[in-house]
Amino acid sequence: MPGGHQAFGHTMEQTANQELMEEMGVSTSLTLHRIGLNTTETQAERYYLFYGISDGPFGFDKNEVEAVACFDCEKLLARGYEGEDNGGFEILEHVYEYTQELRGVREILTLA
Repeated sequence: MPGGHQAFGHTMEQTANQELMEEMGVSTSLTLHRIGLNTTETQAERYYLFYGISDGPFGFDKNEVEAVACFDCEKLLARGYEGEDNGGFEILEHVYEYTQELRGVREILTLA
């Protein structure tokens, strides 16, 4: 799930496309799924959740991204990647929320 910050003068869709290219090395048309607000005790952040479909090839800009990992969405939602025995990944809470929100998109794609 690539993410980033909007540059002055860019639309949110331009920003999403730029981050997708930088972090995954692909360009595809995007669909806005939802605009929301993440809050913690110390900050609030508005987000725009887009989705797109691409068969790759995928790559990434090593100046932008340290590493890339692939996850099975259902195992992720079951929190199957937590803990030392499962790679010890630190997955932020909003990633679970976004993955859940996009479940309907995944279900449509698997039926196609």
